[in-house]
Amino acid sequence: MGLNNGRSLQAWPSEVIRSKGIPASGSNVYGRLASCVRGPPTARCWYGFEANPTFNELLSALEARLRHSGERVRLFNGTAFGMDSQPVILYRDWQSHGLSSTLAGNNTLISLRGHQVKLDFSRTVSDRWVQSQVPAIGAGTVLEAWCAPPRPALIAVKIDIEGFEYTLLHHLLKTKPEALCSIDLLAVEWHERIFPMYKGQTLNLTEHLRATCFQLKMPGPVVLGWK
Repeated sequence: MGLNNGRSLQAWPSEVIRSKGIPASGSNVYGRLASCVRGPPTARCWYGFEANPTFNELLSALEARLRHSGERVRLFNGTAFGMDSQPVILYRDWQSHGLSSTLAGNNTLISLRGHQVKLDFSRTVSDRWVQSQVPAIGAGTVLEAWCAPPRPALIAVKIDIEGFEYTLLHHLLKTKPEALCSIDLLAVEWHERIFPMYKGQTLNLTEHLRATCFQLKMPGPVVLGWK
């Protein structure tokens, strides 16, 4: 979720394995993930979402190449992984040539200079970033569909949605907790460092997820921070 140019689509499971970031309690997930990466192309099934229309052409070409090579892949270009299936406002950062985007318009205004992040606490993203309306697919609906019988052997989800992860995951915990707890591996690029309004929310959210899954008597996902 948050494909950008699509380079991370198949690379991130390999990165998880190389980093050995899965704790001992998730060893079974580790083995299944390794099997997925090393298995034949027809054994994989990939879904990807990218709301920023800047990448539509690149992702369409990527999807065509992957399907030609035998991959079972479906990329939703110009489509947000949202709270429901209603169109949403996407904010794009013109200072990064339109390549950075978020659904969280109330975030503190940021600009990027290489690896340096500049914050302007007097303004929000919605004050300066370019706005456009894009279609969305409800994340809860998608997760329920993935978890429905016959359930895949592994459901691994990577989320990189520029600060909107806090809003979306809180929403899923409230509305679709069973679906969220059915995921095997959840890798999230947390943006607490960039967006001060979410200070402390990463820990609170992961603990909330763990407690919710425990109450539902479900193991819940192995949660990894992604950088």
